[in-house]
Parts: sequence; structure tokens; C-alpha cells
Amino acid sequence: MSAQYRRVGVTADLTIEVNRPTDGTLVDGARATVERGDRVTVDTLEVTGVTPRLNDVTVDATVEATVALDEDETVTAVRERLAAGFGVTVESVDGPDA
Repeated sequence: MSAQYRRVGVTADLTIEVNRPTDGTLVDGARATVERGDRVTVDTLEVTGVTPRLNDVTVDATVEATVALDEDETVTAVRERLAAGFGVTVESVDGPDA
């Protein structure tokens, strides 16, 4: 029997630490970092700021994402799932009851 998930679409402002060097573009690295969160899919990612540091790059971004929640989870779990990727700080989340 497969698990039943409820998909929630959100828009979030995130601060993302992207390691150097990264394969692909900075956006690819930021997307991969966010998608390390459990059952998080990034639909779009718009970079709104970049701060280079010695070993990584801090990326401020607005992300449209789909988060799959368990049937018994509330939408407050969206913030936790987004922040589960190491190096991701959630600044704000907008979406259905988020």
C-alpha cells in the first residue's frame, strides 16, 4: 500500500547557503539544496540577492515549491520541510493556510 500525500503549493522567501564549487549554475545549487528537504519540489527559484563568502555563496531567493504532506500533517509542517535542507533558512512562507 502506497502512502497518501497531500500536495501543498507555497511561495517562500529563503536564505540558502550554496557550497563552492557546485556543479551547474548557482540556481542549480540553490535548487538542489532546497530539494534536500523531505518531499520538497522546487517549481521556480528566483534569486533576489547573492553574497559570496570564502567557502560558499549565500543566496536570497523567492521559491515556488510543492511540498507533499502526510494526511495527518498540518500546513505548519511546510516550514519545517523547507528548512530541513542543511543551509536553508525560511524567512517567510505564503500559501494555503501557511
